[in-house]
Amino acid sequence: MISRERGNGLAIDEWHVTDRNGRTLRIVRIVDPSFLDTISVIPA
Repeated sequence: MISRERGNGLAIDEWHVTDRNGRTLRIVRIVDPSFLDTISVIPA
């Protein structure tokens, strides 16, 4: 989904955080001006 939306030219914000157990999480926000934004949290 992320690659497809990036290919469609939508703005994508992406960052990494560490949870309280020390695991890295990838957070991706896809900005869609015609609908609500999509936020995904993915174990990295």
